[in-house]
Amino acid sequence: RWQAFKHFYDAEEVQYTGQQFLVALADYLKINLDDVPRSTRYYWFSQANLSYNALHSYQSKDLALVAFVAAKWAINKRKQTMKSATISVLTLAL
Repeated sequence: RWQAFKHFYDAEEVQYTGQQFLVALADYLKINLDDVPRSTRYYWFSQANLSYNALHSYQSKDLALVAFVAAKWAINKRKQTMKSATISVLTLAL
């Protein structure tokens, strides 16, 4: 989570539109943006006290906290996927 925060916080004088940031974030976190519900995207921004607008420009430093929150979501999502994959493998083994 801190790596995602640092990645965007350390970017010098970089600005993103909301949509550009989500694409960059998805690429950084190696997630498919289509798998992220719209409400979740808004939640990430709200946790950083930002309101999401696809066309609004944001400073990368301001988006670092959004990246931190999103990284937590991505980690939890991966754990769920791994658990269900393990259950499937165990079922096949029986």
